[in-house]
Amino acid sequence: MNYSVKCECGNLLIVRSSDAGSRRPCTCGNEVAVPPLSVLRQSPHIEAETDTPENQTSHPLLVFGIALVGAFIVGFLSPPALMPLGWLMIFAGRVWFSMQILAEMALPNALLVFFVPFMPTVFLFKRFDIAWRPFLFGVFGIVVMLIGAAASAQ
Repeated sequence: MNYSVKCECGNLLIVRSSDAGSRRPCTCGNEVAVPPLSVLRQSPHIEAETDTPENQTSHPLLVFGIALVGAFIVGFLSPPALMPLGWLMIFAGRVWFSMQILAEMALPNALLVFFVPFMPTVFLFKRFDIAWRPFLFGVFGIVVMLIGAAASAQ
């Protein structure tokens, strides 16, 4: 939880419960002593602010939705075109996933992803909060490709 602690200059510092008993610098240059946790819990806590508004759709989710709608439109217009579209979705998902890995990991470790078979899977489980979108995009690509293969076989 977040709490506010007042400096001698009048500024309010936002501190966490994990900061209890420590000293935090103020913008005026003074160091403010954060009270112990028992004292902090008696003061009113401050709600954490979110970085993005709740009604705002994230950019990757928007791209994912547009690609999915586009896949269904192309599928209804010409079912045999689904197979190459599925391959394209799989490839785009892998590139997106690889770019996330390169952005999140240090360069020598990120290059291991291209040589060690299970490294992307390990990254998926460790950073599922960001890796689920490209992974799911690739899974939808497999489904679209299989539907296209079934439509081409008939």
